[in-house]
Parts: sequence; C-alpha cells; structure tokens
Amino acid sequence: TFRSAVSRSFRAPTFNELYWPKDGWSEGNPDLKPETGVSGEIGADIRWVDKITTGLTFFRTEYEDLIIWAQDTPFFWKTKNVDRALISGVECQNVVGLTDHLSWEINYTFLSATNRDTHKDLVYRPHHKIDHKLTWRNNDGLVCSATAEWVGSRFSDSANTTKVKGYFVIGLNLSKTINRHATYFVRIDNMLAKKYEVMDGYPQPGFSFTNGIKVEF
Repeated sequence: TFRSAVSRSFRAPTFNELYWPKDGWSEGNPDLKPETGVSGEIGADIRWVDKITTGLTFFRTEYEDLIIWAQDTPFFWKTKNVDRALISGVECQNVVGLTDHLSWEINYTFLSATNRDTHKDLVYRPHHKIDHKLTWRNNDGLVCSATAEWVGSRFSDSANTTKVKGYFVIGLNLSKTINRHATYFVRIDNMLAKKYEVMDGYPQPGFSFTNGIKVEF
C-alpha cells in the first residue's frame, strides 16, 4: 500500500505561551506570532508474508515562526518564535505476529530538526528513537504488553552547547475489558527505576504504579 499527504497548518499561541507570569523559572511572551507550516509525507506498507508487515514513511515540514520554549539561560525558559524551521525524517514500523495471540512491534524514527537561520538543532528533538512493544491478548478482553523506549541525546539550548543524555525505560501494561463501556487497567512505568531527564534539570519519576477503571460512553 502506497500513501502520501500534503497539508498546511496554523497554530495560534496558547494563553500560557503568551502570558505565563515570570516566576523565576519561566516566562511567556506576549509578542509571539502565530505558527504556520507546510507538511508532506510519502510512505508504503509492505506485507512480506502472513503476519509480518513493514511500514516506511518519509516526512518533511517547513515552519514559519515555530513556537518553542527555549532555555537560553540555565533553568530559565521563555517562549519565542523560530523564524524558519525544518523538521524532516523517516519512520520505520515493523509488526510481527508471532502467534494468534502474541505480536511484536518495533519502530525506529530518525529526525532532523533545525533552525534554518542559525543551522542549529532545535531543542529537545532527538535524532534517534526506538520503541518496542510485545503484546499478548486473549479472546476474553485481557491484554498484556511490555514496552521499551530508547531516546537518544538531544540539545537543551538554542546554541547547541549543552546536551541531555539519552535514556532507556521499560514498562508494563495490563487491561481487562469488564463490559462494553468499562475497562480495568494496570500500568507500571520505569520498571527499573532509572534516573533520567526528558528536560534538563527536571528528573523524571522512578518506578511508578497506576491502576484504575476507564469508562467510555
């Protein structure tokens, strides 16, 4: 299957991006301009044999006045516009049906995100990311999945002088359908209690356990 898409986008600044009060850590910017962009992608999905599928997608977006939270000084964030930005890359998705109830999915993304005026990387856009998911399900609405995510290092400042280390975390998800409207779920995040940061100076939680009931009407 071959697919392609072209689109235009417009995003006005949010209230927080415009008027977040200066609190010692961050500040909004009332002079922000709306963000506009033109996006395109082309891809293909290939079924090699029964239960083995690969998807490959190339994407590219050109932005004018891209809105970002920039950390130009340590531990202080402010919104600003990037006059011209280019985000492009490739995604590869692979799904393997190991049995009638067990499937394995692994996805890889290569991303290039640059400020076209300074030729620097945009902040917090990793070049490499890998997602892994092993899922088992039965016919009674029970689903169990093990997930793993690896994210490469990325720059935390506009000058590209400081990097945040990459990280690898694993998790576990379990859900059971109760009826057509309700599902009970259990989620374990960061099972190995790894110390890592998505944003510089903001450590992420260690091992965490969540459970509850999701109701849909």
